[in-house]
Amino acid sequence: MKITEHESAEDRNNIRLLRIVLGAGSSTLLLTFIFLTTGRADTQELRGMIMPYLCVPVAGALAGLIFDMMEPMRRSGGFNQLLSIISSVLIYVVLFAGAFIVGMNGGH
Repeated sequence: MKITEHESAEDRNNIRLLRIVLGAGSSTLLLTFIFLTTGRADTQELRGMIMPYLCVPVAGALAGLIFDMMEPMRRSGGFNQLLSIISSVLIYVVLFAGAFIVGMNGGH
């Protein structure tokens, strides 16, 4: 999705919303994959799985918003573009890990 200088505000908001939804969705899929591969989904009661499924998608959505807000830095190209992409990935990983830990310990 190439962003041009002549895009409308509605197009910009649609792109921002798409990035937020992709961030939340990818983190939810990753959390589901972790639960299914570790067998935790079978042995854990439902109450213990609610907090991770609330915290992790919110963190993913926040990471998607941060990725969107770094768009001007990515547009500049060169080292700034590389720095923007690397920092976006690191922010996503840190937010996912933090939300996962908080979600797993939530209520205890």
